[in-house]
Amino acid sequence: MGSLLLALLAFAISGTAFWQVRRMSASHRRTRDWPTITGRIIHKSITGEGRRFRALVAYSYTVDGVEHTNDKIGRIGLSYGPQNSIQAFVDRLPDQPHVHYNPADPMESYLFDPPKWLAWVVPTMALFALFVGFVWLSDAIGSA
Repeated sequence: MGSLLLALLAFAISGTAFWQVRRMSASHRRTRDWPTITGRIIHKSITGEGRRFRALVAYSYTVDGVEHTNDKIGRIGLSYGPQNSIQAFVDRLPDQPHVHYNPADPMESYLFDPPKWLAWVVPTMALFALFVGFVWLSDAIGSA
């Protein structure tokens, strides 16, 4: 019974990881051709408590003579981490970052693409969890 529960847990983790891969892929396809423009940081700080902090960044940029502001840092969402890591990230932000913006809706923008290695790590984790799930499932079937 224990192996069966572990197998189900591994399959749930694998399914979640595959869902994340699909979400990241769709986001990449939608934004890969967005142009970039030089923006200006208007606010940067961090917030959080304990070991869970996140960056708060606001920036402005001008497209076709119209100034826009946004606070979306990454294409795939918020990143959390320890205070020293998040503070170091905020401190390294340039005063004039490159802003990726949607040409069809210039109010939609972000500063950074996710790291390239993430495109390999998440699918690898999903496949590993799927493999482990099948191992535990075969153990549960074999001991039944």
